Amino acid sequence: DALLRMQWRWLSSGIYFATAGTNIFGERVFFKNQADHFDFAGFLKLETKSGDPYTHLLTGLNAGVEARVYIPLTYIFYINNGGAQYKGSNSDGVINTPILSKAWCSYRIPLGSHAWLAPHTSVLWATNRFNHNQSGDALLREHALQYQVGLTFSPFEKVELSAQWEQGVLADAPYMGIAESIWSERHFGTLVCG
Repeated sequence: DALLRMQWRWLSSGIYFATAGTNIFGERVFFKNQADHFDFAGFLKLETKSGDPYTHLLTGLNAGVEARVYIPLTYIFYINNGGAQYKGSNSDGVINTPILSKAWCSYRIPLGSHAWLAPHTSVLWATNRFNHNQSGDALLREHALQYQVGLTFSPFEKVELSAQWEQGVLADAPYMGIAESIWSERHFGTLVCG
């Protein structure tokens, strides 16, 4: 396998190539015979990071948008939901082309010499939803959306208090995307404080 990455100021892109002997997603998700083909993954990202000498745009602002595509040549080998039934009907056909898109923004507002406040948000969209069925882990041909909105407050140095609302659930493996979408009947959102 090989990775090529390029960056110019706020814009970066990359492509990852894998030969037939490399299983991009791992045995946990896809069967071995589906990995016996050449394929690639790629991303395109526009991002600014506060304080970074190369991508700094505005003090306190961290923001960006990113799009990723996975296995565009061989996704047709992966059956929708692993062929298992979903909501009382057979899952036929193949998954959608695996694309994940993300947008995020946070802004750090100084409140004195050491205190600060930082609101933040992120939105993730995927063309397939990760699903665990009776056959194991699979991708379900279902568009999914997940978002997070939060606030972090630091009253003094090295102490941070945060509260965040999450609607939708991310899968454990980052390349699998979203496990429960914002309109899921099984998930009504999560409030995380820390």
